[in-house]
Amino acid sequence: MSSTSSTKQTSPSNCKTHQEQGCCQPDESNIQCNNGNIKRGCQSYENCTSGHDKDKDECCQSDEHCMEIKPDDTNTDKCEHGDSHHHCDAHDDEEAFLLEATHKDVMPPEKTCEIYDKHADYYEKFIIKHESETWYVIVTELMNFLKEKSGRILDVGAGTGATSNVLKQRGYNNIDALDGSEGMLKIAKTKNIYQNFIHLILKGGVRIPNIENDTYSAVVLNGVFCPNHCDSEVFPELIRVVKPGGYICWTINIGENKDEEKFNNDVENLCKEGKWKKLLEKVHDGYYGEEKITIMEVL
Repeated sequence: MSSTSSTKQTSPSNCKTHQEQGCCQPDESNIQCNNGNIKRGCQSYENCTSGHDKDKDECCQSDEHCMEIKPDDTNTDKCEHGDSHHHCDAHDDEEAFLLEATHKDVMPPEKTCEIYDKHADYYEKFIIKHESETWYVIVTELMNFLKEKSGRILDVGAGTGATSNVLKQRGYNNIDALDGSEGMLKIAKTKNIYQNFIHLILKGGVRIPNIENDTYSAVVLNGVFCPNHCDSEVFPELIRVVKPGGYICWTINIGENKDEEKFNNDVENLCKEGKWKKLLEKVHDGYYGEEKITIMEVL
């Protein structure tokens, strides 16, 4: 998922239809900028005026520098001043929903899953539109350790199947999907990727039903450890279902975890307890900035 900075209130001087403070803000999705051609009209990347943003993380949030955009202006590659994608707030429906699901206020995972249920089709369009190197990187790293292609894999936070689709392309065919969104799993079921589907909001103290100890050769969590989704309290349960010598691997956006110290301490404490050991920790450039891949071996 994604990482974005919080929105500041800015001058509404150039907004035509509404003069109250913040009328061009991203969260005010029912209010339009300039000629009112599109909601979130002040967030189009190509319409950011170079050098006029208040800081690099708010490239299109200053009302006085918003320009008119048309409804089909959905190119989201870069701002004019060259900031990468994650430095610009999204303006299309797909990504606006993703940002809301992961960063709007603080909400329990149950609420996040309701948003995914409502927007599963948008999510799938987003996945198709913004195919990410991240899916290939985590699979490539896992392949360096998981040599047995028939090994059973659990995809936690499977979504509509993006990561496991790459796994299947690489010859892994024994994959189960776990996700808290029934709507996402419904789409995943149409893809002939998974053997089994587990509809469950996984969090601390929750046991995965009907899964015995030492079942899986590997567990993959791609883009799961982000606000309002999952946290390190799920690790004991994942260790339970992975056989000794198996792997738990995940990605996390650098700086996105609000409680990074606790997360890292939980990982380290499980090492001290002899539950697992770290095989790999690598940082690469992901879709939303620097991303860390970690692979642990269960002992």
